[in-house]
Amino acid sequence: MNKPVLFQCHYLVWCSEDGGNTKKQEYLLIEKFLYFCVHKQKWCFVTNFAHETFSFQGSLRYSKLNKTKSEFSNLYCDHLGSLILLALDAHSPNGLKVENIDPASLMMDDDLGFDRPLALQYIGDKTALFHEFGPYLANPSAVDSSPKLSNSYIGKVIQLSSGGRGVITEVYTTHISNHFLAVAVVDILEMFNGEPLITDPNQSYSLTVRDVSNSSVDLQLYNTDSTDGFQLTDIGKTIVIPGTSSFLITDVVNAKSVIAISTMPKLVRKDKTYNPAQWMLFNFGFGYERTWRITEGECRHSLQSFGDFETNSLVYIVIQETMSFSFKASVSESGMSYFQKKLMKVIVGNPSLLKVTAAHSWDSLGNHILNITAFSMFFQKGMTTISVYVPEASLLCSLSSFTFRLRNFCPTSMRITYIPDRFISSDEWLYGSPVDSMGNKLLMDLPVNYRPPSQLGIAIPVSDNIYNADPSKPRPRQYYQISINTGTYKQCAGKSSQAECGCTEEMRLSPLAAHSDCRKRTRPGHDNQPLKAPQFVTVTEVNNRTNWRITGTNAVPSLLKMREYLGTSLNSTLYNPDCRSAFMQGSELFHFRISVIPGISVTCCISVLQIYIDGPPLAFPAQYLINTITAIVLGGILLVVFLLKLYEVKLPSKNSFTNLFRKRNSVTPLS
Repeated sequence: MNKPVLFQCHYLVWCSEDGGNTKKQEYLLIEKFLYFCVHKQKWCFVTNFAHETFSFQGSLRYSKLNKTKSEFSNLYCDHLGSLILLALDAHSPNGLKVENIDPASLMMDDDLGFDRPLALQYIGDKTALFHEFGPYLANPSAVDSSPKLSNSYIGKVIQLSSGGRGVITEVYTTHISNHFLAVAVVDILEMFNGEPLITDPNQSYSLTVRDVSNSSVDLQLYNTDSTDGFQLTDIGKTIVIPGTSSFLITDVVNAKSVIAISTMPKLVRKDKTYNPAQWMLFNFGFGYERTWRITEGECRHSLQSFGDFETNSLVYIVIQETMSFSFKASVSESGMSYFQKKLMKVIVGNPSLLKVTAAHSWDSLGNHILNITAFSMFFQKGMTTISVYVPEASLLCSLSSFTFRLRNFCPTSMRITYIPDRFISSDEWLYGSPVDSMGNKLLMDLPVNYRPPSQLGIAIPVSDNIYNADPSKPRPRQYYQISINTGTYKQCAGKSSQAECGCTEEMRLSPLAAHSDCRKRTRPGHDNQPLKAPQFVTVTEVNNRTNWRITGTNAVPSLLKMREYLGTSLNSTLYNPDCRSAFMQGSELFHFRISVIPGISVTCCISVLQIYIDGPPLAFPAQYLINTITAIVLGGILLVVFLLKLYEVKLPSKNSFTNLFRKRNSVTPLS
């Protein structure tokens, strides 16, 4: 999954074919920056030779535009992606010359051929090898032994003036023979034509291989006429024999004998004679009469992405999330047909950030399908670039590479949200009076200048947050000095009335503590409220109330280890989002702040939730006292009943009770 990349460092342009691990200097810039067209993904730079060089994003291959930039000129890319050259012109009415640059036409004139001979060798009816010979043949005193062929030639088209062309698909910069520096694999688009018999009648004679010494061989012609034979102009030409090694002519001994270098020495058979119909002569030589060119070919490939995102787009991915991307590459009908050939390649800029896998497949028409899967499994923030490109595609194609960025971070659209049983719209929050299926109100109005209770008591607020603020009205519950000294206005600070506070609809809907002055309504709740969050979170009460607790949390081993690890640095308890609820033991407003731990997850979400408890449980210790007294009374009654049964005590009857309380008439006898 290696892909060549260009880097700029000051006035230098470096090339890397392994994602940036190793680099090779390509150009010295005459200017210190690149010209980049965002809309068309084009870039252009000016070399130290004042040549304008053009390419697309995601592709190493570049072409000279044969356009020289003067000292008093500048390149410009407009909003349509057109490349424009601006220059000073004294003869122009406005003193400025504007020239539109057409890269497509200028690229076709760029010849990347070099003054080194190439040895042609067929390895199939549609595939050939071109071996780059060493520099000392053209210039024995040359010290440059580095190959001219490189991966930047992949996708270029080699053309022979006598006919024939092929596209370079692979380049290898090592060779089994020390006489050759590199070899290029070429898919033949049009068969290459050999030298005609009229200009080179030697092909009508038999050829015999003599005196094989390593890679050097002696080739001799037989039964030649006195006027025919090898000439000095044959140096640099290639003798091609299908099915065996080719021979690059390096020296002419006489008209009937030449010294040649074999491209594959192990395939050479000594004293083997080839009939005239078994060998041909091709001219891929060097010098001023070079008959071959390497240029940019026509567009034969197409690249398509499946999805609603564009190239150079930014995609967010969060922890434990899996994202898939699909691409399709195909070859046009004018090109060659391939059987399950991988046309696309992919590279990941930072492979240690995400787990990225690529799966290749082909449809019924032979189109290459690439499915990329990215999985965020590491707790690390960062961004990586993923590039999908077709190495063999021409720069004339409108889309030959697709580059996008994956950011392992909290997306801007992600929020921690409390999900109620019934959705309440913004209009209902501000102006309506929504009810549930039982007719109960879903919203309640807070008193003016309301402050929630504290742990000191219901009538002793100590919070600095004031809800439904109105500076023109008195503040309730100002019975103690601590309540008088606390509580400050935010949006209403320095205002004389609520109308001057300037509260917007967004502020009235916001549950943040910073907008408490504008918060007039809240949602009533019960003593148990479910809360949800995507990661391990902390829950705090904004007004520092303590009569609440989190219950039902799933204390998995990873949570317990995280609590122990963060015990010294975390001021609040870490909770698992699964199976969690908040149990409020107090009354009135609870203002919770839910947040994900920074550094533990790439998600940096924070949410605020307000709940008003209208029917709270009894305050401590009333509930415990009532339970204790009730238990004692019930236990005493049961004990009395048990003792009466044990000692067979006969309880008074109904009549006895009636007679006891009946008033009797007393009669005094007469004396």
